[in-house]
Amino acid sequence: MLTFVNNDSGQTVSWSVGQPRPSINTTGNFSCAADSAERKFIKDNFTGLPFRLNSTGVTIWRGDCARFIADNL
Repeated sequence: MLTFVNNDSGQTVSWSVGQPRPSINTTGNFSCAADSAERKFIKDNFTGLPFRLNSTGVTIWRGDCARFIADNL
């Protein structure tokens, strides 16, 4: 699952592969976290995003990286 969080507005939205792009305000204090199929989808379809080497667990992105993911699903 991929979860987006906007701490400024209190919004939390989840997304799974195959679903339409979720609607969330990406301004301010914004982050996202992905694991499983959604993490693999991001790794396979987005270049230039940081990933920990040999990590298969949850990956968390903050700020511009998180906004990039949210805006380009």
